Amino acid sequence: TFSANFGTGAISTSLHLIAAPVGSSAATDFGTFNGTGAIAAGSSAFSGTFAGTTGPGFAGSFFGPQGAEMGYVYNFVSGSSEAFGGTAGKKQ
Repeated sequence: TFSANFGTGAISTSLHLIAAPVGSSAATDFGTFNGTGAIAAGSSAFSGTFAGTTGPGFAGSFFGPQGAEMGYVYNFVSGSSEAFGGTAGKKQ
């Protein structure tokens, strides 16, 4: 999930990651990671971090008419696992 408050500049996101670890064909549920961040002043860009993790977090931007679409990349470490990838969506 992803939400943005354009009035305050606050954003929040939640990723539920299920994947096969390197060298395995069995899917593992890594859990849900909740992130918070902010929209950069005067920009369509945003960034933030995921609670309970280390590493860069996430960064992305709004696109399309009136910022109705967004996309971001993420990279973080939780325990002994590192997650990286990207996601995109549009306003519903």
